[in-house]
Amino acid sequence: MNIPVVFNSSSFNVYQERRNGITLKDAITDEIMENKKLVIECKNLFLKLLSFLSNKKFEFSNTYVLANFTKPNEFEWLSKSWYENIILNPVQQNILKASIVEVLEDGKIIHRTIISENGIIIMFPYHKEESIRNEIYNLCNQTNHFIILIICYAFQQKNGRHKNTF
Repeated sequence: MNIPVVFNSSSFNVYQERRNGITLKDAITDEIMENKKLVIECKNLFLKLLSFLSNKKFEFSNTYVLANFTKPNEFEWLSKSWYENIILNPVQQNILKASIVEVLEDGKIIHRTIISENGIIIMFPYHKEESIRNEIYNLCNQTNHFIILIICYAFQQKNGRHKNTF
């Protein structure tokens, strides 16, 4: 599973042969059903963590990494549809509403904001090549250029303008 946290429980029913993971496929066995129940509990605890971080003024840093929940690869031990419907989709909906994106000023967190609000989404530039990611990072850190673009885009979306009028 592609998640930014470790789901751990001594109650998980691990593979007996390899003892290196758990089964979450569609078969209905007591072991699989218990594993799914425990993973749902872990998801609920993760959602509580998101809520806690969103409502606190503590200076936690890099909380945005908690948004790194992605669709799983194909595995013989995982029901992809179960995982997406029961775990991934609810988590992603909560991540969009969680205040986990840090807004910095002079290197200090001045507040956190959410990823999506009223249809306006904060976009995170990304590229598969590290050199291009570094160039994007450097561009975003130039004096207010990136911030101004976000503010302009948010203003346009809020006021029903879709063309670049600035």
